[in-house]
Amino acid sequence: MADSPKKTPDELLEELGIKEPSQLKIEAIAFHCQAIILYEPLTGCEANIVGKGDRAIITVNSNAIPTRQRFSAGHELGHWMKDRGQSAFGCTDRQIESEWTANNPETRANQFASDLLLPPKLFVPLAKGRPITVETVRDLGQAFQMSLTATGIKLVAAEDFDLLLVDVFMPGMDGLETIKQVHRHKPGLPIIVMSGLSFSSGGAQPPDFLAMACKLGAVGDLKKPFRPRELLAVIAEGLETSAGGRRAAAG
Repeated sequence: MADSPKKTPDELLEELGIKEPSQLKIEAIAFHCQAIILYEPLTGCEANIVGKGDRAIITVNSNAIPTRQRFSAGHELGHWMKDRGQSAFGCTDRQIESEWTANNPETRANQFASDLLLPPKLFVPLAKGRPITVETVRDLGQAFQMSLTATGIKLVAAEDFDLLLVDVFMPGMDGLETIKQVHRHKPGLPIIVMSGLSFSSGGAQPPDFLAMACKLGAVGDLKKPFRPRELLAVIAEGLETSAGGRRAAAG
C-alpha cells in the first residue's frame, strides 16, 4: 500500500496507472490512500469519515442512489487527503450538492471528488466536439458513473458555448448555486434563469428567486409558462450582452 498523504487526484491516478473511466474504482482508490469505505444506512448525513493516524474509515449512506454514494465517497476521501488531522467530518446532502464556490473544507472536498471521479485528462477527450445537451451529459455520466449534476458542471468547465439556460429549481444543484458555479469557471458566460414556481400562501411576501438569480449574474429571466417569442427575445438580449462585453474587453 502506498503512503499517499496530501496527494492530488492527478497524482493518485498516475500512481495507480488509471487510464480509462472504467478503472475509477473509488473503493480501490480509497484503499490506496489507507481509507476503507463502508456502506450503511445513515440519518442526518450522506457520508462521514473518522480517521486516526494514517488510517481512516469512510461510511456512506447505503440508502442513497449509486451515483450519490460514489460522489459522497469521493467527497469524504477529499477530506482525508486535504483536511487530515482535523475533526471528523459528517457531510449532509446539501453540503455535497451545493458547496462549490465558497473557500471552505466542503468546497475543497467537492472539487477533489470531481477531479478524481471526472478527471479532466479522461473527461475532456470524451467530451470534446460533442454538443452540450442533456443526452451528452447523460452519456458521459454513465461512462463515469456520475450524476447529471456533477457531469454537467464538469462539461460546462471543459467546453465553450454561447449561453446557458437554467431553472431555479432543479434536482441536485439548484439554479442559484449553478449560476455561482458556472461563473466560477466562465465568468463572462450569459445565463438566463427561468422558473414556474408559484406561491399560494397568504403569508409574507415570498422570495423573488428570479431577482436573486439576476443579482448573482443572470442576464435575463423568464417566468413559466412563456411563449417561444419571449424565449427567443431574452436569448437574443443575452447574446447581445455577451457580445458587447467581448467588444468592450477587446477595445
